[in-house]
Amino acid sequence: MPRAMKLDKVAPSGNFFIRQLVASNTPSSKVLKICHQMITQDIHKHAVLRACEFALDLKQFEKAFDFFEALKESGFPIRQHYFWPFFASSRSEKDVYDGLKCMTYMEISPTVETLRDYIIPALLGIQTTASSSIDFILEKLSNYSRIPSSTIVPAALQYILQTGKLEVAAAYALKYRIKFNHIGIRRALVDAYLKSGDAKAFVQIVGSTGIEGDDSPREAMGMLLTDLLENSRDSKKVPLLMPILNECLKNGVGLSNSSLEWIQNKLGEELTPDVSNIIIQLTSGDLSLNTSLYSSPPRSLVAFDEKSIPELEELLKVSTDLGKSTKGIKKALLIDYCRERQLEKAEAMYEELKSENFVFTSGIYALLMDLYSRENNLEKSREFYQNLGSRDFFILDDLKLLRYALLLMNNDQVDECIKLLKSQARDEKRIPQGAHQLSLVWNILNVVAEKGDVDKVKELFTILKERGLTNVNNVVLGPLVKSYLVKDDLDGALKEFEFCVNEYGVTPWKSELFCRFIKSDDADRLQKVMDLSTKQHGEVNSLYDLVFAFLECGKIRQAKKILETPGLRARNEKLEYTCQHYLEDGKIAELEKLIEITNGIFNVDRNSMYFFLLKAYCKQGDANKALSVWTSLQEENVQPSEELLLYLAKFLRENDLEVPFVVPEVKATATKTKPTETNPPTSEKKNRFSTQSLGYTDSSQLHKYLENNDLDKALELQQRLESLGKSFNVTDLSQLILKMTKAERLGEAMRLTEQMLQNGLHPTPSVLKTFVSKVAFSGEIETLVRLDSLLTTDLKRLVMLNSRLCTAYSKMGKGKDYFENYIKSRFTTNEKEALSANELIPVSAASYILRHNSELLPEFEELAASASDSKNGQSLYNVMWMYHLINKDFSKAREIMESHLKTSEEMLKFNSVVVEAKLNKDEELAKELGNQLLPLTTVFPAGKGIIVSSIIEVLCETGKATEGLEFLNSQLNKTVQLTDIYFSTLRILKTKLEESNVSFPHMLPAKTRDYRKGKKNESSSSSGSDSD
Repeated sequence: MPRAMKLDKVAPSGNFFIRQLVASNTPSSKVLKICHQMITQDIHKHAVLRACEFALDLKQFEKAFDFFEALKESGFPIRQHYFWPFFASSRSEKDVYDGLKCMTYMEISPTVETLRDYIIPALLGIQTTASSSIDFILEKLSNYSRIPSSTIVPAALQYILQTGKLEVAAAYALKYRIKFNHIGIRRALVDAYLKSGDAKAFVQIVGSTGIEGDDSPREAMGMLLTDLLENSRDSKKVPLLMPILNECLKNGVGLSNSSLEWIQNKLGEELTPDVSNIIIQLTSGDLSLNTSLYSSPPRSLVAFDEKSIPELEELLKVSTDLGKSTKGIKKALLIDYCRERQLEKAEAMYEELKSENFVFTSGIYALLMDLYSRENNLEKSREFYQNLGSRDFFILDDLKLLRYALLLMNNDQVDECIKLLKSQARDEKRIPQGAHQLSLVWNILNVVAEKGDVDKVKELFTILKERGLTNVNNVVLGPLVKSYLVKDDLDGALKEFEFCVNEYGVTPWKSELFCRFIKSDDADRLQKVMDLSTKQHGEVNSLYDLVFAFLECGKIRQAKKILETPGLRARNEKLEYTCQHYLEDGKIAELEKLIEITNGIFNVDRNSMYFFLLKAYCKQGDANKALSVWTSLQEENVQPSEELLLYLAKFLRENDLEVPFVVPEVKATATKTKPTETNPPTSEKKNRFSTQSLGYTDSSQLHKYLENNDLDKALELQQRLESLGKSFNVTDLSQLILKMTKAERLGEAMRLTEQMLQNGLHPTPSVLKTFVSKVAFSGEIETLVRLDSLLTTDLKRLVMLNSRLCTAYSKMGKGKDYFENYIKSRFTTNEKEALSANELIPVSAASYILRHNSELLPEFEELAASASDSKNGQSLYNVMWMYHLINKDFSKAREIMESHLKTSEEMLKFNSVVVEAKLNKDEELAKELGNQLLPLTTVFPAGKGIIVSSIIEVLCETGKATEGLEFLNSQLNKTVQLTDIYFSTLRILKTKLEESNVSFPHMLPAKTRDYRKGKKNESSSSSGSDSD
């Protein structure tokens, strides 16, 4: 097979050959063998993947499955959508189940999307026997694939609704009593009604189902009408709504009170007295459900688990008056009283049932035991636990077990607690999870840690770990270190801290150890903690932790000395977290000092830090100090953000003070006006993201759903609050977005993110970066483009949006489109406009695109030549210079260097070349980079240190440590100082030389010096854009 060459490098070839192999009768094993030969001979690195793509395209599905298996064995991730073409083309039931069998073998469980759009349509669309009803088909699917019916049934209903057959969907919903916690069902039902207008079927579906834990039909109908009004494009809402309202009234399906006000506000001027009267009737609670409408099968009229305590109490009164049996109602009330911690009512109901000779189950005893544990009543809690112990065998859930154990600890029953934790049966398969369980474990350990009982703490920790009652993390290990510190055993604390670092990779109570050793002027042990922290968290992160510790101890000079280290860059996330901590704890003096000593650090977000200080002053009500924030920003020549100026302007006006600056105009979005202080939002929007507008119960419920990974319920809760004009705080919303992102529910995560951004907020930095990264690697270009229009310049830089856009375009094979949209378009404006619009090209992204789309080189050259004197032109020459270096066209690279870059005032970027040389141990490339850059005076010493370090490392990796020493000696005091070289590089060189019995003639710089230099690959010589 001829091997194509491009730019002196073997280009991937053989696509046509692979396609013909797959199309022919050649066995899969032989095709795979040929593909592996092409890979090993560097003819085509992705031959197997291309064969798989061709097999799917040619509908050679059996071969495709063989190729999938080969890809999996090689570590290539297999995604859901790879199987979609197969299901879409299935012609028989056997085809579908063969596909499911393959997915099961690949350990891929079909998602709701795959079931709804491909598997279920394929099965229902295939001509089968007359007995193959939808029930039979879905039951067979569940049994065969072991997919739970709770996943299959909602997916099937969504598919039926998408076909627009509301009557069929109504009959289906009657059989399965589907809950509307699945947001996809709600959307599908609304869309189906908008298309068909079948109000009777709509009401029948809603009336036969509901939402877990609520008054089902009423809550469900309220939420559905809310969605309907939101999604309707008709200017007139009443004609759309009235048929449904009349059907609801006719069949006794009410509306929730929470939706009443929202619907009335949404209708606005269309709200006539007749419409208002019907809505009020529907929310009155006097309606009786017309059960004849839902006679197949009969709906249970008494579902105690779905009723609230007041409803159960009313039902008990009515049943008692009618002389009916009430034990079931009383049992339900006792359970609810225990769960809601209504102690007096629970005790009264327990005694009443006991007098009726009611047989209490182990579950009720466990609830009563847990109730008294929460109420700190050891005697009663122990009594009910002993009742449990009288049973032959009972598994107690972890939270109840830990709460009872904590009760014993708080009452000094340590030995009894240890015995309990050792012997009580639990579900050994259960994985400990959730903040509540973690808190209980910490509290149990902390009780004995406070007493300085080291041995007991260790014994309890060992039991909890071995029984699977806790994960091992920073929080749980904290009491082990604390137990030494409470009795001032610093040696023991340090030893335990070192054990935690080496054994578990965490650093419990590090800040406290820093502070203890700072206050005692114990430099040796302080350095020991620093070394252990560096081992786990890296040098720069540990340096910042040390700075914060010095601040806590009032050692301002020492903290400032660390931050004055040349080359040290900002860790804005860490600084932001600390500023938030100081703001919440009212540590304004520490916040002021932190802002003072961080002045001058490269790339520090001064605007963000001053914004925290502004909020602190406003919280104090000090208008003069608040105004001084704006003055300080002017003195530092920092442009205040619009958010800061709007916040300050509002505060000054509230205090009857003149605003000494131009207040920015509020930017309006296409859908709504962004709520700001100068444009007061409506009462509905004002509280949307306010923590004061949200009760603790709602927040704790969200945490419970997130801990259990029940994202549908979490999303339903968020939307329900939103319909009331409320929402969670930023932290809770960020955690919801993070969970959605990890579950690959990116559309819903984007909706929440977009909503926050339009309301002047954003997810926490770490969550936002995780979300944007996930979107990029999923190839969601449109989502990133939407974010580009919503994010501020600072947020774009934080999430490296240019780089992420590049990744997304590359994932989708649209590198040329990225070039047109984000590189070529930068040359449509003049230099001044480009700078003001933040239109400088992303160098790292441009370099990546060119390396993977070499056919664009002529266009790069043409663009660079057309604007050679501009910053963008220089950046393009920088990109092409790196491209030619990496491709070993050194003469072309030298030509660009001599003609365009050598005397350029722009900062030269070369990190990609360094990475390539070190990754491939390419001595020739590393030395050529040195030959071109080391003589230049425009490259900073830190940058030259990177180049020299990379050359030495490559020489050491190729067995030329002696030559590496010679090269180092030749550059010392000529281009670099010893302190400019990576400490790790010098250590590698020293080790390699000693292995060859050659002494290293230089003294390694002190580690503290290396800390102060920071990571040199972050120096301004090698990076400078968000993409790098």
